[in-house]
Amino acid sequence: MRRLCFLSLALLLCSCTAQTTNNSSSSASSDSTSTLSSAEPETTYVSPNDGYSINYPATWTVNGNDTLITPDSQRTGTAFIGTDVQPGTVLMETKVHVAKQSGTCTLQPNEQTQDPVTINGTTFNRSTWSDVGAGNLYEGMVFSTEKNGSCYLLTLFTHSCNLGFDCSAGHQNPVDKKLLEKNFVHMMQTFTLQ
Repeated sequence: MRRLCFLSLALLLCSCTAQTTNNSSSSASSDSTSTLSSAEPETTYVSPNDGYSINYPATWTVNGNDTLITPDSQRTGTAFIGTDVQPGTVLMETKVHVAKQSGTCTLQPNEQTQDPVTINGTTFNRSTWSDVGAGNLYEGMVFSTEKNGSCYLLTLFTHSCNLGFDCSAGHQNPVDKKLLEKNFVHMMQTFTLQ
């Protein structure tokens, strides 16, 4: 099951690569969900301490002291948290987490590496990870880059009820991961290091 989930995520990443490398910005589908698209109102976040800025959907909330727990580490940073992103699906939680760590970027043991990608002149290494537990599926798509002795990690984090388990009422449909990743790429296109 874990291999199947990773393979599905890897295939979706490949489909995002062409869009990412040519820096095109396309709109998400026009449904009633709270997803990010170039037509949706955005807010610019400028980090007071970490030397970056990024746009995020105006309907999302910001947590400046968020801890992202991955299978192999804990990363403290700023989270941009989407609410009701895909109602009626098994998606329970999604956020884009940005962390700055001193030193070089290192791949965690559970992360699977992907080809690097350049967005707006910044080259990012890409990796993915996933973990399961008690009927829950946790997945992360990580873009990392280094500047001035620091590692910047941008993670699309999703927490879903694992299909096939007893998901709560109203959470039975599959997640549109391709749309989530497309929206993450749009946010990545606005990420600027000072």
